[in-house]
Amino acid sequence: LYNWPPFSFVGEGPSRGINVEGANRGIDVDLANEISIRVGIDLTIHPCPFERCLLEMELGRLDLMSGIALTPKRAKYMDYALSPYAEVSTAFFVRRGEETRLLRYEDLYNLQIGVVSEAHYFDRFDIDSKLDKTVFHSEKLMIKLLHLGRIDTFVSHGVTGAYEILNQGFKAALV
Repeated sequence: LYNWPPFSFVGEGPSRGINVEGANRGIDVDLANEISIRVGIDLTIHPCPFERCLLEMELGRLDLMSGIALTPKRAKYMDYALSPYAEVSTAFFVRRGEETRLLRYEDLYNLQIGVVSEAHYFDRFDIDSKLDKTVFHSEKLMIKLLHLGRIDTFVSHGVTGAYEILNQGFKAALV
C-alpha cells in the first residue's frame, strides 16, 4: 500500500485485516479487506513508497497492489484485473489565473512540469523526452512548489490531485 488519497491513506506500519482508526485506510483498503473476507484469506498490508511497492511486486515479495496503471513493463511481473473498479483521468494543475497557459498538449513544451517518480500518465506524455519534467516522490511537494511558482504545472490523476489540493488548503489558488 502506498499513499494515494482518497484511494489509500498510509497509516503507521503494517496492519492485518480490517483497519482501525489511524491505521491504513481508503477505498483500496476497503476493497482489499472485502476480497480477503470473501475469498477467505488473511490480509497483511505493507505500506511502502510507490517506487518501493513496484520493486517489491517485481521481486515477488508482494501479492497484490492496487491503483496501478497497466504498462508493458509492469505486465511482465503483474497480472491485472480484467475490469478495473475505477478509472482515473490525467489532469494538469496550474495556479488560478494561469489556466490559459495550458490549453493544448504543445503548451507543455514551455513549462516546467512536476511528475511522480515511476508514475504512468499516458503514453505520449510518458515517452516525450522534449518536455521539462522534474521528478518527485509524491504529489504533496509538487502542490507546494506549484503554489510557490517553482514549477509551472504538475501532472496527476484528476481525483487524487484535486483531493491533495483541497486537503492542503490550496483550493482557491490551484486549478
